[in-house]
Amino acid sequence: MGICPKSHAHYTSPEKNLQPTSCTQTKIALLLPLSGPKAALGQSLMDAASLALFEGKSSHTLVLYPFDTNQPETLIEDIKTLSPSAIVGPIFSQDTKDLFPKIPQSIPIFTLSNDPELLDKGIFVMGVSPLDESRFLLNFALKKGYKRFAILLPETDLGRSLEKIAKDTFGSQKGTALHILFYPLTEDPCIETVAKWARQLNSFSLDAIFVPDSSPLTQKLIATLKFKDLRSKGLRFLGLSGWDKPSIFKDSTLRGLWISTHRSEPLRAFHKRFQKTFQTPSSPLEALLYDTIYFIGSSSSITKPSLESHKTKGIYGLVKVNKNGATLRPWHVIEHTGRGVKLVQ
Repeated sequence: MGICPKSHAHYTSPEKNLQPTSCTQTKIALLLPLSGPKAALGQSLMDAASLALFEGKSSHTLVLYPFDTNQPETLIEDIKTLSPSAIVGPIFSQDTKDLFPKIPQSIPIFTLSNDPELLDKGIFVMGVSPLDESRFLLNFALKKGYKRFAILLPETDLGRSLEKIAKDTFGSQKGTALHILFYPLTEDPCIETVAKWARQLNSFSLDAIFVPDSSPLTQKLIATLKFKDLRSKGLRFLGLSGWDKPSIFKDSTLRGLWISTHRSEPLRAFHKRFQKTFQTPSSPLEALLYDTIYFIGSSSSITKPSLESHKTKGIYGLVKVNKNGATLRPWHVIEHTGRGVKLVQ
């Protein structure tokens, strides 16, 4: 296993024993931003790929060929010349949409994007889906007895998709109530608007408020709501994995928040190994790339039919993909206790 550097994609191994090997084995094209403003991210993802290669128990002798997505004029022809067994990347949704029609459809493509528009197109979407995550968290809360919900959604395409998920989830549940409010992400809601929202939410007699977006603006909105006469006693706030970060657990106004997350001991161990090896912290994106390389390497055959039936235990737990390209992973629910984190499920 190894990495074959190309003239347009420079990679420096962080350890002496991570040397490129012969480029005659199973070839994986790795599409990353290796130049330009995202070059540091591309290098960090290359580091994660190297860990996956040299730690994983692969059924194949994998060799990674890095390509720079910031050189689109040569990218397609270089990939066709290489004729890889699989393509990992690009990271971003639009890059994936631009690339996919130009690549032979027989080559499996693993994008790190989580864009639901990429599903049902023959692409393996390895990014964490906010739609699947929302469906899980809402169903979990319903099973825990929470019935009267408000959902605060951004006025974006994703917000509209989440609205559909919520309505589908609640549509089959008896004795429930669902109220959906949209807000713009482009401006700071004025105090008067937030106060009006508090009065409106109070009139709903809620027991849960779901806030998928975790942007600083949304966090400020929630904090302001709590200070503007929102009756929060017995009221449970719910958020997606983007809320799982140290700054959130230092914010006392968010005490009691339930967060869906992928926290696990293997994931914590990965971040610790990455920090020790490369002297820099890793993000969820590096962990996703690590698991993607591991998933490919552990499959008996690198073909679309084989990959669609394959499952393996990675650092996120048991990982498999649906036929529509969505990645399935186990979720956990944690609670912000005010003094730390408590595992709910």
